[in-house]
Amino acid sequence: ANYSFDLDDETELKDSSLLGNHLLIGTGDSQPTSILSTAPISNDIAQVRSALAGVKTQFHDTIDSRPAVQEYGDMQYDSEGNLTGVMKRCYTYIKDGQWHLFTGYKVGNLITQWIGQAQFNPQVIGYIEGTPPVPSENMAYGTNGTGTGTYETDGSMVTFTQADEVMYNYSTSKENGFNSSFGMSGEMGVDLDLRMLLAPLGFGISQKMEFKLGVDTAASFEASGTWSQDQSMSTGRNVTKELSAVLGGNWEDPSNMHNPTIGRRWLSVNSGFALVQSETADIFALRLAHNNALVSLQFQPNPDIPKDWNIISFPLNPRYTTQGTLDGKIGYNSDGSVCTDESYPQAATYGEYSYFKPKEAYALKKRIDEEMQELQNYYENFDASPLSANNPMNKLMKSNASLLASAAGAGPGVGQAMAAGSTFGSIGDALSKDQSIVQKFAKRNLANTYVWTADGGFYAETTNTIDVMQDSVSGSYSFNNEFSSGLSLSFSALGADFSFGLDSSLGGSLNITKTKSKEATKSFSIDLSIRPSGDMQAFEPNSGDPIYENGKPKSVTGRVDAYRFMTFYLDSDKENFEDLFNKVVDPIWLEQSNHPNAVAMRQANQANKKPGCWRLMHRVTFVSRVLPEFASPTAPPLESALKAENIDSNYELIKKLEPFVKNKTANYIEFADAVQNTLKTYLPELQPHKEDIIKYAALYFGVEEAI
Repeated sequence: ANYSFDLDDETELKDSSLLGNHLLIGTGDSQPTSILSTAPISNDIAQVRSALAGVKTQFHDTIDSRPAVQEYGDMQYDSEGNLTGVMKRCYTYIKDGQWHLFTGYKVGNLITQWIGQAQFNPQVIGYIEGTPPVPSENMAYGTNGTGTGTYETDGSMVTFTQADEVMYNYSTSKENGFNSSFGMSGEMGVDLDLRMLLAPLGFGISQKMEFKLGVDTAASFEASGTWSQDQSMSTGRNVTKELSAVLGGNWEDPSNMHNPTIGRRWLSVNSGFALVQSETADIFALRLAHNNALVSLQFQPNPDIPKDWNIISFPLNPRYTTQGTLDGKIGYNSDGSVCTDESYPQAATYGEYSYFKPKEAYALKKRIDEEMQELQNYYENFDASPLSANNPMNKLMKSNASLLASAAGAGPGVGQAMAAGSTFGSIGDALSKDQSIVQKFAKRNLANTYVWTADGGFYAETTNTIDVMQDSVSGSYSFNNEFSSGLSLSFSALGADFSFGLDSSLGGSLNITKTKSKEATKSFSIDLSIRPSGDMQAFEPNSGDPIYENGKPKSVTGRVDAYRFMTFYLDSDKENFEDLFNKVVDPIWLEQSNHPNAVAMRQANQANKKPGCWRLMHRVTFVSRVLPEFASPTAPPLESALKAENIDSNYELIKKLEPFVKNKTANYIEFADAVQNTLKTYLPELQPHKEDIIKYAALYFGVEEAI
């Protein structure tokens, strides 16, 4: 029977089963009545008492403050292993001074929608501090030739490439051979017994004479043969990893231009890129079934996807470097004064701002050059001669010779044996030392130098590293066998002795040699391109049309006509990790942003472990701009003097000095003397500014002052 107790009929309790066992309902006092249940079954937890029913049960509880109730979406697996959405309720209250929290009370089902994936638990492997630096004062509206184009595709790009190639070589050689020989010999001998009679007078003396006659014969036959078989196989794998960064951005608001003298600029995105290995999570949207309203987004780790590569883009700290600002300046104002970037208001005076950090750049380059010099010195001092006195193998040979002599009675064998054992130890130490040095030099840093000029010149001094490791193992097996036999026969007949002999031998050989070798090659390279506009002509800020004066193109002062920068690759180190989170990343974005990339970067900040990571960074060491037509009263005296000499930029001054000082860069004192002599002979009006010119030229040519 199946009774629902709905009491739809006042006379009969209906049976909902197929048997129809209906029950009659009593009358009067025996008629059943409905009462409120005290069972803890309701839309709330058992501790909640219904305000409408008013029935108190043993599950109800008394609290000391107002409760808090919150519904939330959750995900769980059903009995069939399917991931489903569930609406749950959370209760929290205070009783007897303690906080009580009840979670997980199910109140209904939700519709589950898969909307995408996200990464979590990332670990930083390396990062690029954005694209190579470009001057935004040169990337103004109209300078790209169209007035409406962008600089995203041709503005700036850098690619870091790491290639790993492994070759496996196998070879087997087998040689079989046989040899055989046959020999025969024969001997025959005859003994003669004669007498000689001497009787000259009819009588005489008889003398006995003995003779032995022998004949020997011999013959031999030999045969041999060999055949060989060689097999070899090679297989390899080449894995190339590339991480690129391309310039992005958009045009400046024409109603809010930072420097109207320069014009409307292309504002580059100031972003970096971190290469990470992270887990993958699926993102689900949980919605109500009746109105499709979004309740929550749930992230569930995907067990089918292992840890894999991802890229996290992040904004660079504008106080660290700002893309589009080489040295904290953005050209000149209309009065000839310096226009500074909003992140570097103090850049009107000399200092290291944004990418312009020559001291750090040259110190880092010097360190990398010293590492390369150390590698060269190790190679030059490496003694590969087997007869060298310092070669451990030579020591071992001498020890073995002494040990053999002592075994023959020529010396104390125990001491020599101990010396040979110590020599074996020294060989192991030497090999371990060589291996540690190889591992040390396998960790490489790169420093590349680039120079760009507005007239179309571009110079690049790049370094690519290649490390090759070889491992070879070989084994050989040799087997030789030989069988020999002989037969001899001797007899006498008719007064003669006969003998006969037969010798034979048969042999074979088998030589097997197997060799395997492994060759691993690792290379690092940086591919870089920059294409800021070299057009010095002024353009209308709104239309992008060129501006002319007296039929000639009007130049824009303050634009960069030459600059030099270095790009560094620093191999994996924990200092790179510390700089990433303490200097490179925008701290406000890292701490306050709810963007998924910011959340991922906060997860990657393993401040306690500080795992090592590689780093690719840029530093500007020289900037030259077109000087103003009329020097401002606040302009530096050197710039005013250069303009009076019809020198339009610092780069032009460098070009005038270069033929006379380029061979004097090895010593700072000689370099300073060469600059002074050049100014005295060819540019006497600039002598009052020789100290500033020497300092500026030393930065360009990379001449360090002795300490």
